[in-house]
Amino acid sequence: MSYIPSINATIAGNTSGTLGLVSSGTLTLAGGNNITLSQAGNAVTISGANASQSNPNITFNASGNTLNSSSATFNASNMAISGGGIISAGYSGGAIQLSASTSQSAQTQNVHNLTLAGNTSGTLGLVSSGTLTLAGGNNITLSQAGNAVTISGANASQSNQTLGMYAQGNTTGLSSTSTMNATSMNFSGAGALSLGYSASSLQISAPATSSLVGTGLINIVTNGSTISIGVQASSTPQVRFEWPQNQFQSIGQTGQGSLSLQEIYVPFNLTANSALIAGSLSAATSNGATTASVNNSLYMGIYTLNGSTLSLASSGSLVNNFAWSQAASTTANTSVNSMRYMYVNMNVSMTPGRYWVGALITQATTYTSMGFSMYGGVGITNGVSNAMFASIGDNTSNARAPFQFQGIYTAATNAMPTSIPSAAINFTSASNAQRANFYLNLYNGGLY
Repeated sequence: MSYIPSINATIAGNTSGTLGLVSSGTLTLAGGNNITLSQAGNAVTISGANASQSNPNITFNASGNTLNSSSATFNASNMAISGGGIISAGYSGGAIQLSASTSQSAQTQNVHNLTLAGNTSGTLGLVSSGTLTLAGGNNITLSQAGNAVTISGANASQSNQTLGMYAQGNTTGLSSTSTMNATSMNFSGAGALSLGYSASSLQISAPATSSLVGTGLINIVTNGSTISIGVQASSTPQVRFEWPQNQFQSIGQTGQGSLSLQEIYVPFNLTANSALIAGSLSAATSNGATTASVNNSLYMGIYTLNGSTLSLASSGSLVNNFAWSQAASTTANTSVNSMRYMYVNMNVSMTPGRYWVGALITQATTYTSMGFSMYGGVGITNGVSNAMFASIGDNTSNARAPFQFQGIYTAATNAMPTSIPSAAINFTSASNAQRANFYLNLYNGGLY
């Protein structure tokens, strides 16, 4: 009797039934469905039946993230599985393996964290699931080519693009309503205004406001766009003015109807109703009893300069008369011959500035002679040959007066001329300019 050893065998792999250890008895191999076992000596052959190739179809039911039909049937004899896009297909250890690129794995259920910014409407929110849809609004067209989505806006029509402008306040070139073409309208600065553009803003700038302020005696007055600057006048007009200051001596005897004219400067507002001149009166002596009368008519006027002509602004005249007599034994007329003044009534209202004053005397007397020597400032002495000058090398016919409009009127007169041209002033001799520099006093009310 031969010895049969124990076989320690187990079943693994694709199995069914109860697995166990075969440690004694006889191990029996049995063929299952479509399996045939045959033995030749120590060899046991396990054969499977050939699979029928007729219509080996496999049916797939679509679920989850699928494309095409929800269910499809494929012929198993020629079915192939291949990768596409980021998916790769393979086979290992009896299993078909489908893999996606690790860098793209997050694309399957990506959360779209999107928000709206800029010119938006509607409610803003987080798109975390579902399908994100892009929709074109007014005048917006969306088109897709592959992975590209193009967003287009309609071309703006340039026809009749006008702006209505309403003029208000300080405007130039605009009526109460004006219409401008928006496509060609420009902004530009003018005068003190400058225009600029920065950070999507139109900037209009003007220089800082400046102001003029008068100090001390300076007075500034504005009238519309005109600014006047002058010496501030006293709020209370003065009532007395003398010219020239601290000069009082004989400057020569006046002739009959001889008009003397001189320039003065008044530094303040002045109101006066009278004007006077001063001089020395002299009468002829007589050894007999004499009775006489003297009528001295004084004419005075104030002129302003208008271009190269003097214009009369105010004038007055008065007869300064007197009568006198002497006994036969008197040889000197001490009651007559003395320092005297003559005056006129004349309304004067002057502001600070340059003026010219004229004075003339006409005389009528019953006596043989009467003289009046005017007093004032010497200015130019009789020692000089004339009172005119010209540039070196120039003809003396081009000479001019050293003092503008100061001299003796060229013609005898018995009234103040309304206008005096510069050519009507005789300044060719020093005595003419000297005699024109007479003392005058403009005053209001009493003399003192």
